[in-house]
Amino acid sequence: MSYPWAQKTFSLRFVLMPTILIQANSPNKEGLLDMDFITPLHRVIWQPMTDMTSFPDANDMFMIELLHLTTVLIHHFPELIEDVKKDIISCAWHYITSEDAVVKQMAYLLAVHFFEAFDTPQKFILQA
Repeated sequence: MSYPWAQKTFSLRFVLMPTILIQANSPNKEGLLDMDFITPLHRVIWQPMTDMTSFPDANDMFMIELLHLTTVLIHHFPELIEDVKKDIISCAWHYITSEDAVVKQMAYLLAVHFFEAFDTPQKFILQA
């Protein structure tokens, strides 16, 4: 069964994101997020997002929520993202060229947090 994009968007915004933010702000970050959570995200979201045909019917609000989720994970849990960072920065570069202004701004925000969290060659930072 496939759910509408609006339902997926609101699930990300009102269920998943608050749960992750509470975990990120707790003194003990152990338990909720680990590679068992990151690996499926990588396979189902970040790898397909780099393809031009990924999520063809998705609306911009869904893409904004995915970029926001990725930004929060990089900001609060960079150690979990280390193995998949190449696909994540590819997603950011892909959506920086979006025609939707908010999607583009979320992609720039993702890139900024990525550059803050990981050592990045200066040529990439200057291109942004």
